[in-house]
Amino acid sequence: MEPMNNQWYRHTENPSATRYDPSVLELFDAAMHSQAAAGLATIYTAAGSGHCADKLSLLADLRNVVPHIYEQGVSSDTWEFSSGDTVALFYFSRLGDSAVKAHSTVKEKAQAIDTLCSKHLKKQSPEGTVSVLVASPNGGLGIMPIGLVHSPLIRENYSKLALQAFDHACDCLRSDDPCGRVVLLTGPPGTGKSYLIRAAMLSASDSNFILIPPNLHESLNGPSVLPVLSNVRGEMVPGAKPGPIVLILEDGDLAVRSRDAGGDAGALAGLLNASEGLVGECLDIRIFVTSNSTSIQLDPAVMRAGRLCRHVGISELDAVQARTVQARLGCPPDAQYPATLADLYRASRRDDWTPAPRKTLGQYL
Repeated sequence: MEPMNNQWYRHTENPSATRYDPSVLELFDAAMHSQAAAGLATIYTAAGSGHCADKLSLLADLRNVVPHIYEQGVSSDTWEFSSGDTVALFYFSRLGDSAVKAHSTVKEKAQAIDTLCSKHLKKQSPEGTVSVLVASPNGGLGIMPIGLVHSPLIRENYSKLALQAFDHACDCLRSDDPCGRVVLLTGPPGTGKSYLIRAAMLSASDSNFILIPPNLHESLNGPSVLPVLSNVRGEMVPGAKPGPIVLILEDGDLAVRSRDAGGDAGALAGLLNASEGLVGECLDIRIFVTSNSTSIQLDPAVMRAGRLCRHVGISELDAVQARTVQARLGCPPDAQYPATLADLYRASRRDDWTPAPRKTLGQYL
């Protein structure tokens, strides 16, 4: 909390919020600043941001501090209200950080609002955060946070060869001088490719992980994506981190398949441009691509030395390793044939399985 004597310009942090006639709040605002200008009062600010687990409880506490004469729901997630000596804004986000901002001529009220911010707004763990590239109605692109991923690597679920390749990929992800900027993970469905990516997110928690949906893979070759990624690198996107930008292309077969074998030339060009050259180096872009194919014909340009960091091949677990996983999951170790992780975990949940309680911090993938 600190005194503030310059004009406060109200704004909503939700750019799509519906606007309304602000005459009532403007009267309160003008009255407060008239007192300050006349030397009759000092304006104090209070603010806080973080994950809000209970929106209604925060609103109730805020109303107790500010017995409101005026209240307006700007949108379903934004409220502005005021008494004669205090003006406040509350923006609620289900995925990212919620925020409270307030100005008051009463020091004790500003202190009380700071206290309730500490009570209700908790900083989320920076580890495992992920965003998604989205297309706007006007044809542009943007970044939207979608939640947190907490999934430490369970090494017993993978073969030694897969772990060796994955460990090297993570070492490069944490390095300023990687041997390549593309990591390819291939294997049948249910073998744990997505969980390896989640483990990579925890391994390099200072990185900016951005999921690229399959319908936007080709956009990496277009002009709209460069400003978006530049904003991440310039930390103009909320929650941006100082580490690399890691693009995740799930089901990215067409982006890495040889053009002679039916690969998507546009998606491939986008991957090649982003993974090497001035753009890749200046923005420090890394790319993780997953594919369910076990016999994909990779384009020679993807395989070129200096571009491909590692090809992590993930297969079914052999019977011996499958029995080890069964024993760890509390099942009879009776596997006689190779099996996928998905099959083993599904079987372990058939009898006497109790799901873990719902997590309350943020959203989880």
